[in-house]
Amino acid sequence: MEAKEIVNLVKSGRFPTVTFTDVVLGQETCIDPGMRGRLIKVNLEDPDCVIFTFDIEEFADFNRPLERSDYFDQHGKATLTAREAGCYVAKEEVYGPSSGDVTEFVIESDRVNALIAQHVSEGSGKTYVQWLEDMVLSGTAFGKAISETFP
Repeated sequence: MEAKEIVNLVKSGRFPTVTFTDVVLGQETCIDPGMRGRLIKVNLEDPDCVIFTFDIEEFADFNRPLERSDYFDQHGKATLTAREAGCYVAKEEVYGPSSGDVTEFVIESDRVNALIAQHVSEGSGKTYVQWLEDMVLSGTAFGKAISETFP
């Protein structure tokens, strides 16, 4: 999606859920590919880039299994996640171009957002993937639709 479209989306009062791509690894954040966040702010102070601010805490349970162990322990080995190293923050900034396509993240569909909201509201204590697997295997309407789509 183009940067100006994303900026206009946020300026219009929409704060979409995003999934981060591998491109985000080039930035100094605790965000790893596959993680999710909610875009809460855009900053256009620099004419060449947009600073996108994300709340990732809302998706902490979803993101936790995706955290990479690329922070160094006391022996100099990359064995810690950002959370374990004390570097995790709930709100992160990602820099993107002010023109052209933004490749650091993709905006999720409303259907995906509805599933995430249902997972959170149920408070099952399961990871998002475990919860989805249970939905598929339990025979719920959602599970039946998925089973018919992917026999």
